Amino acid sequence: CTALRTMVAEESRADEPKATTDATPMDAEAAPAPPEPVNPVATYMAVLKPALAVLDRLVSTKEARYAVHALRSLGTMRKMSRSDPAASKSALTTAVSTYFGPNHPQRAVLLEMLAAVPAEASATAAADVSEPEPEKRRALLPEAELFLSLLVLLLLIDAATAEQAAACS
Repeated sequence: CTALRTMVAEESRADEPKATTDATPMDAEAAPAPPEPVNPVATYMAVLKPALAVLDRLVSTKEARYAVHALRSLGTMRKMSRSDPAASKSALTTAVSTYFGPNHPQRAVLLEMLAAVPAEASATAAADVSEPEPEKRRALLPEAELFLSLLVLLLLIDAATAEQAAACS
């Protein structure tokens, strides 16, 4: 049975056309399209949302591995904030405005701290993030509050605004 399979495989390879060594230039219309530009704000939010979801899972299951998973995403977000501080500022402003309720005492403080981050000339567009409906919004967990505050603090440190970073800590 194995010998039969081997013979069939060899026959099918013999029937395949051989690759030619002639190099043909690629047609202009067959060239790959240039990649679409990536929105850094959306990328930052795509890393932040799962981290907050993992923190929610941490609270509900009380398993430490979820805390480690959320803290591991800090490195990725910090790299993003170093490469494009304006996008990180915009994403964090959107996140603080979205996740903290309008009457939350820490919302105003964090938004004030984010306003202290210098804006660059190449400011990116605001994130296309839809705010949750008011009836679907639930109380923000203290762990998520701390995580967002830590992200704001890291952005302030990376932006070299020592006075505001000290006040935020």
